[in-house]
Amino acid sequence: MPGITLSPLAHQDLEDIFDLLESRRPHLSDRFAESFDRACKVYLGSPAIGAPREDLGRGLRCFTVWSYVAFYRATGHGLEIARILHGARDFPAIDFP
Repeated sequence: MPGITLSPLAHQDLEDIFDLLESRRPHLSDRFAESFDRACKVYLGSPAIGAPREDLGRGLRCFTVWSYVAFYRATGHGLEIARILHGARDFPAIDFP
């Protein structure tokens, strides 16, 4: 059964997002988690609908959740989320696994 995996960097990105939301508005971290989970399920079901970002890495696509951009690759086992970054970041300057 296909699933979603997080790279170590994506896992840290997600932890950082939750820490930020918890420190500013605790009630938003659960809402963000729900939105992120829903979006992941949509893209798991149709991985090709994400915007291609081959400029950042081979096979890389992305989707947005709130003001964050999740970068992923479709694999034989589902989706691997490579990074989850704020949309204002300079993406070409960032390493993508």
